[in-house]
Amino acid sequence: MVKPLLLAAALATSGQLADSPLSPSGLTGVQLAALLGGLPGALPTASDPADDILPRSGQIGVQPAAPPAGEAGALIQQVLPDSTAARLGIEAGDRIVKIDGTAINDVPALFEAAGKLTANAPITVSFVRAGETRTARGAVAPRPPEEPVVGRVRYDQIEHAGGRLRVLVNA
Repeated sequence: MVKPLLLAAALATSGQLADSPLSPSGLTGVQLAALLGGLPGALPTASDPADDILPRSGQIGVQPAAPPAGEAGALIQQVLPDSTAARLGIEAGDRIVKIDGTAINDVPALFEAAGKLTANAPITVSFVRAGETRTARGAVAPRPPEEPVVGRVRYDQIEHAGGRLRVLVNA
Protein backbone atom coordinates (compact mmCIF):
# COMPACT_ATOMS: atom_id res chain seq x y z
CA MET A 1 0.00 0.00 0.00
CA VAL A 2 2.92 2.37 0.58
CA LYS A 3 4.04 2.30 -3.06
CA PRO A 4 0.76 3.77 -4.39
CA LEU A 5 1.03 6.54 -1.81
CA LEU A 6 4.60 7.30 -2.86
CA LEU A 7 3.53 7.28 -6.51
CA ALA A 8 0.69 9.66 -5.68
CA ALA A 9 3.13 11.97 -3.90
CA ALA A 10 5.51 11.88 -6.87
CA LEU A 11 2.70 12.61 -9.33
CA ALA A 12 1.40 15.42 -7.14
CA THR A 13 4.78 17.09 -6.87
CA SER A 14 5.17 16.88 -10.64
CA GLY A 15 1.84 18.68 -11.09
CA GLN A 16 -0.18 15.62 -12.08
CA LEU A 17 -3.16 14.57 -9.97
CA ALA A 18 -2.76 17.68 -7.87
CA ASP A 19 -6.49 18.11 -7.35
CA SER A 20 -7.69 14.55 -8.00
CA PRO A 21 -9.03 12.48 -5.10
CA LEU A 22 -6.70 9.51 -4.61
CA SER A 23 -8.35 7.69 -1.76
CA PRO A 24 -11.79 6.90 -0.36
CA SER A 25 -11.23 9.69 2.17
CA GLY A 26 -10.90 12.17 -0.71
CA LEU A 27 -7.27 13.17 -0.09
CA THR A 28 -5.69 14.73 -3.17
CA GLY A 29 -2.21 14.10 -4.47
CA VAL A 30 -1.04 17.40 -3.00
CA GLN A 31 -2.35 16.42 0.42
CA LEU A 32 -0.65 13.03 0.21
CA ALA A 33 2.59 14.62 -0.90
CA ALA A 34 2.37 17.06 2.00
CA LEU A 35 1.99 14.13 4.36
CA LEU A 36 4.89 12.25 2.87
CA GLY A 37 7.50 14.89 2.48
CA GLY A 38 6.78 18.42 3.51
CA LEU A 39 5.62 19.81 0.18
CA PRO A 40 5.85 23.63 0.16
CA GLY A 41 2.58 24.94 1.56
CA ALA A 42 1.95 21.68 3.37
CA LEU A 43 -1.27 21.27 5.27
CA PRO A 44 -1.25 22.26 8.92
CA THR A 45 -0.26 19.49 11.30
CA ALA A 46 -0.09 19.13 15.05
CA SER A 47 3.59 19.05 15.92
CA ASP A 48 3.02 19.59 19.62
CA PRO A 49 1.40 16.56 21.33
CA ALA A 50 -0.71 18.99 23.36
CA ASP A 51 -2.32 20.10 20.09
CA ASP A 52 -3.27 16.52 19.20
CA ILE A 53 -7.04 16.46 19.46
CA LEU A 54 -7.26 12.98 17.95
CA PRO A 55 -7.05 10.55 20.85
CA ARG A 56 -5.16 7.31 20.42
CA SER A 57 -7.10 4.09 20.42
CA GLY A 58 -7.17 2.24 23.68
CA GLN A 59 -6.69 -1.43 24.36
CA ILE A 60 -7.89 -3.89 26.96
CA GLY A 61 -4.75 -6.04 26.60
CA VAL A 62 -5.93 -9.60 27.17
CA GLN A 63 -5.87 -12.92 25.38
CA PRO A 64 -9.44 -14.20 25.85
CA ALA A 65 -11.05 -17.61 25.43
CA ALA A 66 -14.60 -18.92 25.61
CA PRO A 67 -15.83 -19.32 29.18
CA PRO A 68 -16.82 -22.68 30.61
CA ALA A 69 -20.17 -24.03 29.39
CA GLY A 70 -23.12 -22.24 30.94
CA GLU A 71 -21.15 -19.13 31.94
CA ALA A 72 -21.20 -15.76 30.23
CA GLY A 73 -18.20 -13.52 29.67
CA ALA A 74 -14.72 -13.88 28.26
CA LEU A 75 -12.24 -16.06 30.13
CA ILE A 76 -8.84 -14.38 30.36
CA GLN A 77 -5.90 -16.59 29.44
CA GLN A 78 -3.21 -13.90 29.49
CA VAL A 79 -2.89 -10.23 30.47
CA LEU A 80 -0.40 -8.04 28.62
CA PRO A 81 1.96 -5.87 30.70
CA ASP A 82 1.07 -2.15 30.91
CA SER A 83 -2.40 -2.86 29.47
CA THR A 84 -5.73 -1.63 30.76
CA ALA A 85 -6.45 -5.07 32.22
CA ALA A 86 -3.08 -5.13 34.01
CA ARG A 87 -3.65 -1.65 35.43
CA LEU A 88 -7.07 -2.77 36.71
CA GLY A 89 -5.65 -5.86 38.40
CA ILE A 90 -7.30 -8.40 36.09
CA GLU A 91 -5.46 -11.72 36.06
CA ALA A 92 -5.34 -14.88 33.97
CA GLY A 93 -8.28 -17.05 35.02
CA ASP A 94 -10.62 -14.09 35.58
CA ARG A 95 -13.75 -13.81 33.47
CA ILE A 96 -14.73 -10.34 32.17
CA VAL A 97 -18.52 -9.96 32.30
CA LYS A 98 -19.09 -6.22 31.83
CA ILE A 99 -17.31 -3.18 30.39
CA ASP A 100 -18.73 0.27 31.08
CA GLY A 101 -22.16 -1.17 31.82
CA THR A 102 -22.29 -3.33 28.68
CA ALA A 103 -22.66 -7.06 29.26
CA ILE A 104 -19.84 -9.16 27.85
CA ASN A 105 -21.54 -12.46 27.06
CA ASP A 106 -18.79 -13.97 24.91
CA VAL A 107 -15.41 -13.27 23.28
CA PRO A 108 -16.85 -11.39 20.25
CA ALA A 109 -18.65 -9.03 22.65
CA LEU A 110 -15.31 -8.37 24.39
CA PHE A 111 -13.67 -7.57 21.04
CA GLU A 112 -16.53 -5.24 20.13
CA ALA A 113 -16.30 -3.37 23.43
CA ALA A 114 -12.50 -3.22 23.28
CA GLY A 115 -12.64 -1.79 19.75
CA LYS A 116 -14.49 1.26 21.06
CA LEU A 117 -11.93 2.15 23.74
CA THR A 118 -10.12 5.49 23.65
CA ALA A 119 -6.81 6.03 25.42
CA ASN A 120 -7.02 7.70 28.82
CA ALA A 121 -10.84 7.54 28.94
CA PRO A 122 -12.36 6.30 32.19
CA ILE A 123 -13.34 2.62 32.21
CA THR A 124 -15.22 0.32 34.55
CA VAL A 125 -14.76 -3.43 34.19
CA SER A 126 -16.65 -6.12 36.08
CA PHE A 127 -15.04 -9.54 36.25
CA VAL A 128 -15.45 -12.80 38.11
CA ARG A 129 -12.57 -14.23 40.15
CA ALA A 130 -13.02 -17.42 42.17
CA GLY A 131 -16.81 -17.12 41.94
CA GLU A 132 -16.88 -13.52 43.23
CA THR A 133 -17.85 -10.60 40.99
CA ARG A 134 -15.49 -7.64 41.31
CA THR A 135 -15.49 -4.20 39.73
CA ALA A 136 -12.40 -2.18 38.85
CA ARG A 137 -12.21 1.42 37.66
CA GLY A 138 -9.37 3.24 36.00
CA ALA A 139 -8.18 4.78 32.74
CA VAL A 140 -7.83 3.03 29.40
CA ALA A 141 -4.23 2.35 28.39
CA PRO A 142 -3.26 3.49 24.87
CA ARG A 143 -2.33 0.96 22.23
CA PRO A 144 1.44 0.54 22.13
CA PRO A 145 3.11 2.66 19.43
CA GLU A 146 4.14 0.93 16.26
CA GLU A 147 7.78 -0.15 16.23
CA PRO A 148 9.25 -0.29 12.72
CA VAL A 149 12.42 -2.24 12.02
CA VAL A 150 14.08 0.90 10.65
CA GLY A 151 13.36 4.45 11.75
CA ARG A 152 10.65 5.61 14.10
CA VAL A 153 6.94 6.32 13.88
CA ARG A 154 5.58 9.81 14.42
CA TYR A 155 1.87 10.30 15.08
CA ASP A 156 0.40 13.39 13.51
CA GLN A 157 -2.81 14.66 11.96
CA ILE A 158 -4.03 16.86 9.15
CA GLU A 159 -7.13 18.94 8.71
CA HIS A 160 -9.43 17.46 6.08
CA ALA A 161 -13.07 18.01 5.13
CA GLY A 162 -13.87 19.93 8.30
CA GLY A 163 -12.27 17.34 10.57
CA ARG A 164 -8.94 15.72 11.23
CA LEU A 165 -7.31 12.55 9.93
CA ARG A 166 -4.67 10.55 11.81
CA VAL A 167 -1.32 10.35 10.03
CA LEU A 168 1.44 7.90 10.85
CA VAL A 169 4.81 8.92 9.46
CA ASN A 170 7.67 6.40 9.41
CA ALA A 171 10.85 8.46 9.50
